[in-house]
Amino acid sequence: MEAESALLQKSRKYVESFLKENLTDGIYYHDLEHTQEVVEASQEIGIASKISNEELEIVLIAAWFHDTGYYKGMEDHEAMSKDVAEKFLKQEGVEESKIAAVGGCILATKIPQTPKNIMEEVLCDADLYHVSTRDFFTKSELLRKEFSLIFPAIVKK
Repeated sequence: MEAESALLQKSRKYVESFLKENLTDGIYYHDLEHTQEVVEASQEIGIASKISNEELEIVLIAAWFHDTGYYKGMEDHEAMSKDVAEKFLKQEGVEESKIAAVGGCILATKIPQTPKNIMEEVLCDADLYHVSTRDFFTKSELLRKEFSLIFPAIVKK
């Protein structure tokens, strides 16, 4: 995707603002930086997978919204993220088929991941992209720190 579409620009701006305003303390990993990294990885993987520009736009919108549900907590955050995306996209007048595709991509990231098409596969892979980078241990430590606050009895220091 050569240039960011108007809808993608609006999605980016909305999510950046949403995360800054709504994420609570203790979210060390699933934050704006993680979201931006997933968007970048989605772009890279989507292009390498030779998906169409329309499919890539869907994946990138889903990438922006995929963890917005963390504002309500970790449990079932994918469904909450889908709801945040749907509400925004409906307000923007986006057609139902595109809204459903974005939602499908977001829901596919729930572990265990369940992608049903190439767009969902791209987002699932992008969401775990960090495991293939030099930042793996740093990112893993942030995730452990976040989980230790959410699940203190399970995560040992």
